[in-house]
Amino acid sequence: MSYVQYYSSSDVFIYMHNNDKVLHLDKANGIGYSEGLDSFPTYGIGDSEFAFINQGNVIVNGYIDVNLIHSDYINKAVNYIYSSEEFNNKVKRGITLKELREKSIKQMRTFATGESEINSSKLQNITRGFSLKIVFNNSTPLRPDIGPSNVSFYECVFLDNGMQVASEQDGQIVNRYRFVAKRR
Repeated sequence: MSYVQYYSSSDVFIYMHNNDKVLHLDKANGIGYSEGLDSFPTYGIGDSEFAFINQGNVIVNGYIDVNLIHSDYINKAVNYIYSSEEFNNKVKRGITLKELREKSIKQMRTFATGESEINSSKLQNITRGFSLKIVFNNSTPLRPDIGPSNVSFYECVFLDNGMQVASEQDGQIVNRYRFVAKRR
């Protein structure tokens, strides 16, 4: 008798990438998608029964839920994967322990976010055409995942975003980004 180790939400990793860079979306809270085919029957002139069903078009509709740490998180993530800079927090900011101790909470917030206040990101400012990869891997130190799998989406475009507070769950504020994409 074999033991089946099912996937849970802690076994899912979401990556955003272009051809050159890959970025793990560490603040992602959830993801969902559906793939649809819009096939329709084709009728001949004067026929009451269809002659054939056309092949149709395939489209992927999905969403990503991101824990709110900053309203520009997704925008900055997409900009990063298209930028030429490499991110190293310690080297880029260059702060000493003494300077860190002397900062107020407000100064720390400004330092951490790079801005003085949280601004709403605009969808039209988010670069289009990035890719998403969802990796399922439930390996443990004692048992490797025999068949880890993944799902990839290409040419993703965000269509809308919204914010929700789910007080019946854990009360976190979540930004939901809805997207369309291609799947190969």
